[in-house]
Amino acid sequence: MSHRPGSTPFVIVGGGVAGVAAATTLRQEGFGGRVVLVSDEHAMPYRRSPLTKGYLRGESSREDLLIHRREWYRDAGVDLLLGARATRLDRARKVLEVRGHGTFGYDRLVVATGARQQEPTLPGAFVVRTIADADAVRDAARTARDAVVVGAGYAGSEIASSLAWLGLRVTLLGRRSAPVPLLGSSAGAWLASRAARVGIDVRANVGPVAVEGRGPRRTITAGPVTLEADLVVQATGAAPRVRLARDAGLAVADGVLVDTHARSSDPDIAVAGDAARFAGPTTGTHVRVGHEATAAGLGVLAARTLLDRSSGPIDMPRYTTELFGVELQVTGFPDLADEVVELESGDQRALWVYGRDGRLIAAAGVGVAPRLRGS
Repeated sequence: MSHRPGSTPFVIVGGGVAGVAAATTLRQEGFGGRVVLVSDEHAMPYRRSPLTKGYLRGESSREDLLIHRREWYRDAGVDLLLGARATRLDRARKVLEVRGHGTFGYDRLVVATGARQQEPTLPGAFVVRTIADADAVRDAARTARDAVVVGAGYAGSEIASSLAWLGLRVTLLGRRSAPVPLLGSSAGAWLASRAARVGIDVRANVGPVAVEGRGPRRTITAGPVTLEADLVVQATGAAPRVRLARDAGLAVADGVLVDTHARSSDPDIAVAGDAARFAGPTTGTHVRVGHEATAAGLGVLAARTLLDRSSGPIDMPRYTTELFGVELQVTGFPDLADEVVELESGDQRALWVYGRDGRLIAAAGVGVAPRLRGS
C-alpha cells in the first residue's frame, strides 16, 4: 500500500487500544492517506488490562503488552508521536495543537483519550494507571507482608487477587455491599466467598478511609475498621478524559456523547474507548463502558464510520476478567439493571441475568459463556 505523506492527515488522539485499533482499521480498510497517532505516554502503545493481572503477577513482560511492535507503525505508514499531548482542538479551522509538535490540520479525527484513574488521595498509596505504576507496586510487593486495597470494583478486585497470588495478606475495602458492586448483591456475595478462599479479607460498607504513619508500616482506618499494612493501593474509580473535547465544544456528559456509530456532535470527529459515552443497544440510554474489548471495538467502529463504511451500530459489550481465582465473563450492561436473577450458584459455576423494564440487558457468569441475542 502506498501512502500520501503530504496529504491532510487523519489524526487520532490517544495511544491506547482504541486509538491503535482505529489506526489499524484505517490501513486494513485500504485508507492510503497520512495517519497521525498522538500519544501522551512515552512508552510504545500497550494494553492496560493486564497491568492489574498477569503483568502485576510477573507472568508477562513489557514486550508482551505491546499492541504492535515499533516496526508495524513504520511499515503501516502511521506517524506515531510519543510523549505528545494534544492541547487544543479548533474545529472551525480543523486544526489540532500538539505540545512540542506544533499544529496539525486534519480531515477527520478520532478522539480516544481514554479515562484516568483517580489521583491517590491517601498518603503513600499507590495507584495502577500506567506500566510504571504497575512496576512500582510489584517492586513494593517484594518486601511487603500485608496489603490493603482501597476500592472493590473490577480494578481493585484484580489488584487484590494479584497481590494475594504473590503471597501477601490482603484486605480489600469497599464502600458498598460487595466486591464489584455493579454486578449486584448476589454476584457480589458469590465473589466475596471466592475471595475468602484465596485468602483475601473483604470488608464491605466501610466508611471514609484514612492512612497514618510515615514508616514502612501504615495504620489504615475505615470507620470502625483499623488495619496495619506496609502496602496500600488505591483503586477508587476512573474518570473519562474529556477536557480536549469539552473545550472544543463537543457534547460531553460523563464522556463525549456519540451516536450508535461512534460519531460525535461534529460529523468529522468520532470518539472511541473509555472517553466515549454511546447510545447503548437494548438500554435506551447513553452508557460508558471501561473495558478493553469494548474500547478496541469502538476504535474499529470509529475508523469505519469516518470512512463512511460503518457496517452496523456498536456491539453489545463483552469482556472477561480474572479475579479471586476465577474467570468472570460479562455481556451487556449489568449496572443499568433494575432486576437481577441468579440462575446458577455452585462451587465452580455461577450465572446471573439482568433485566431493565422487562428486557434482558446483561448476563454474567463463571464457568459458563453468557451471551445475549445480538451479542
